[in-house]
Amino acid sequence: MKILVFCDESNLEFIADNTQDSECRFVIAHNRPAAQHLATQMNLNFAIHHRNDSPRLPDFVSSMSSFRADWIYCSSYGLRIPKLILDSARLGAINFHGGLLPEWRGANILNWVLIEGCSSTGVTAHWMTPEIDGGPIILKQIVEIDDVDTALTLANKLKFITQQMFLQILQDAKFEVPFAKIPQDVSKARYFKRRSPEDGLIDWSKSDYDIYNLIRALVSPWPGAFTVTSNGSKIYFRDRVPLQDIAKLRAQYSLA
Repeated sequence: MKILVFCDESNLEFIADNTQDSECRFVIAHNRPAAQHLATQMNLNFAIHHRNDSPRLPDFVSSMSSFRADWIYCSSYGLRIPKLILDSARLGAINFHGGLLPEWRGANILNWVLIEGCSSTGVTAHWMTPEIDGGPIILKQIVEIDDVDTALTLANKLKFITQQMFLQILQDAKFEVPFAKIPQDVSKARYFKRRSPEDGLIDWSKSDYDIYNLIRALVSPWPGAFTVTSNGSKIYFRDRVPLQDIAKLRAQYSLA
């Protein structure tokens, strides 16, 4: 079986270890140096997905399409995969999305669900189409969010579920078990934008709970929630702050 995998460093080693009996090629985004370094260390067969405005992009698309993969698998990948590549997979392309579809389409869902104070999230395996996160659903699994979860602890929960789901899909694909194609209810779809470090600015007029959620959603290694003092310096909160301490921080920094 020939497999083309689009992923970052979070699941690279796991996928590589579990696809050794297949002819597997990996694709890593140009802006993921950690994944590139890891793939080099592991001596993997991988290619760099260049920027859309790069003169090297046409050659990249041609090379990936000519690989003639049986399956394309995608996990934690931030770039849009060209339609020519998706269409080149003989049996199809499957994405493992770190959110529950159709309600949670888009980027940085891990952070958004915490910011919005959700009690659950999940992982959705779905067929890939040119529409981002819009393809028919194969299966999904709910993950509970605890009040003390942070982006880091929730990421670990989602990583475990994603890996188990990947193994299930991989095993079924080997035995040619047909996958579901459940259409998404477009009326329920919401699309979340990619976050930037500046989105971590704390609005002290918001409730204690809203501020608590923002801080825990952006703990290290994410950029961090922050406030700006009167002299223009930024104060970052790299770890979760207990909810009962938010009022003290507001008193300290809201007029700083």
